[in-house]
Amino acid sequence: MILKELFGKLAADSALAALLGATPGDPRIYPGMARPGCAAPFIVYRSLCPGAQADEISRAETVVFEIFSERFSNCLDISRRMAALLTTADETSLSGAGGPRIYRGALAGGSDFSDERNRHVRALTFHFSFIDSTL
Repeated sequence: MILKELFGKLAADSALAALLGATPGDPRIYPGMARPGCAAPFIVYRSLCPGAQADEISRAETVVFEIFSERFSNCLDISRRMAALLTTADETSLSGAGGPRIYRGALAGGSDFSDERNRHVRALTFHFSFIDSTL
């Protein structure tokens, strides 16, 4: 599973942090559900295949990121930044030496909708192929 590494990559990006209004104590990126009372914009992420699918030493995982914002233009800006950060066709390490190495990250699709608070929501689905060198 590479969710921890993906979170670290997103939380460390200053451009994404600025778009989210993140602070050192609250990166505004949450696993599963948002922090209670959290104001938009923020990102909620989850794996569609926890534990990843294994084939020898290579693995694949599909992750959905939901971007919540009061302004649709902000959803667009955040989604563009995330696509730039997470799309790769070259092997890259997410957490330095010894961690998982992604050799493919691709935006596979998404959708736009509104939530019960009438906020704009953009869901982005990414497929990741990686090698877990800790195995």
